[in-house]
Amino acid sequence: MVSHSSERFRNEADIQLVDPANSLNLISVPSLALNATPKEAEAHSTRTSRVSKFKRLLQASSIPLSELRDSAWSGIPDEVRAMSWQLLLGYLPTSSERRVATLDRKRKEYLEGVRQAFERGPTASSVPSARTSSSAHARSRGLDEALWHQISIDVPRTSPHLPLYGYEATQRSLERILYVWAIRHPASGYVQGINDLVTPFWQVFLSSYITDPNIESGMDPGQLPKAVLDAVEADSFWCLSKLLDGIQDNYIFAQPGIVRQVSALKDLTTRIDSGLAKHLENEGVEFMQFSFRWVNCLLMREFSIKCIIRMWDTYLAEEQGFSDFHLYVCAAFLVKWSDQLMKKEFQVSHHTMNRIEGSLADSVGPIGYHDVFAGITDAELDGEGCGAAAKRSVHLAKFISRLECTSKELEWASNRLSECVKDSLMI
Repeated sequence: MVSHSSERFRNEADIQLVDPANSLNLISVPSLALNATPKEAEAHSTRTSRVSKFKRLLQASSIPLSELRDSAWSGIPDEVRAMSWQLLLGYLPTSSERRVATLDRKRKEYLEGVRQAFERGPTASSVPSARTSSSAHARSRGLDEALWHQISIDVPRTSPHLPLYGYEATQRSLERILYVWAIRHPASGYVQGINDLVTPFWQVFLSSYITDPNIESGMDPGQLPKAVLDAVEADSFWCLSKLLDGIQDNYIFAQPGIVRQVSALKDLTTRIDSGLAKHLENEGVEFMQFSFRWVNCLLMREFSIKCIIRMWDTYLAEEQGFSDFHLYVCAAFLVKWSDQLMKKEFQVSHHTMNRIEGSLADSVGPIGYHDVFAGITDAELDGEGCGAAAKRSVHLAKFISRLECTSKELEWASNRLSECVKDSLMI
């Protein structure tokens, strides 16, 4: 981690750009305040221990991925999250001898892809003005007009409540990432929702170069050296690609992956909370109506990015985190709010798919959504216990989904799952 206001920043950034492991020795946990309470002292000790554990893992000449996954399940400290994510996704090699060359090659490959995609027309260096339509700008640069038009509409709508995503440097970077990904994946192309999925990567990788804890409302990324922004952009592109490789069926024609996931969520909910499933059926509520967005956007529209980042620590620790594991997170979400949802009467019509989501939101409220994962949103506080409880609840949900239980066994399993979910969410 480095500061962003001096020659020291430039030197340390150059070192980190070559190999993120170079910055590990710069990490230091702030000293404990003299007037700290026993609870604060315990939290500080836990955090210090976890940071040291991750540093030890990441500084190994051959990083043990299984051990890294086990540690990441309970949350990754902010200081080492960027490198940990890149390793867990398979973007960075585990061998320290290959890391520098691989990183340099992949970043150059991405930048060359950007050059080829955007430098076709005579006005390649131009930026669209307020008077220039996205279609006209696309034509002038030889871009796919329809594709560019949709991306140029969606990027300003991406996390608009956060100042970080309103800066021009951020928006231009996201546009390039999404456009290059789309033209490289013609089977799906760009689909709305993918713009949300790139933001955790961009935010996490950007934060590894600055120390401002309020990155969402802090400095303009455009103030950073171009080499740093290029690295953040390239790393975000490749990690987004790795994520989408595992769930691309969600975004091809007819979105069969989402159809399967929603069907599986309905089946799982019926098994672990038959009362809720029956209530939704009686009210004429189809699972596709409210859970399509949960799968399409991986709950990005339901939780804050900070909360999503913490959840992704665990997702990345799972072999099928963004598909199978995500299904059980959605099921746990429904089980948690089952009592409130059972009291709801849903008025469904052909044009009110979003009303179902609104009714769910009304049930839990803006604070309620956050509370669902309040106990595991902060890697500095949760330690091992919360993650272990969450893991137990998920594995139990998997167990239930694969068994033909008797009614008595299912009742016991449902009660146990609810207890595990409650423990894991620290509610």
